[in-house]
Amino acid sequence: MKPFHHNGTRWVGSVGPKKPPKANPWIAFRQDKVLGEEIGYEFEGEKCARIGADDGLAAISQPGFAHGVDQVAERYRCLKEAGTMLVVTVADHDEEGPKRAQQSAEAARQVELDHPI
Repeated sequence: MKPFHHNGTRWVGSVGPKKPPKANPWIAFRQDKVLGEEIGYEFEGEKCARIGADDGLAAISQPGFAHGVDQVAERYRCLKEAGTMLVVTVADHDEEGPKRAQQSAEAARQVELDHPI
């Protein structure tokens, strides 16, 4: 499946820009909208996160090119500091899905955030 990102106006068939602005490091997609929510739901891909949000979930997605354990842990740290107690990963049903879920679980352990797996 081809990756998509939302450019602020419409869905574009690509992974999105590779470099963040210097003053604003990459955050999770919709991270600013879920700060303070007790439970966050992490989806693979912005489009899936948007669909989850449309259904009422505090949904985020990690950048497709910056999702290493330490990078995810830093984003989780921000969520935890704002009151999130649990992150639930909704993994894709493909080869990468379980790997990404394990990375998310490890990142959550690093910041002592609950994460069922």
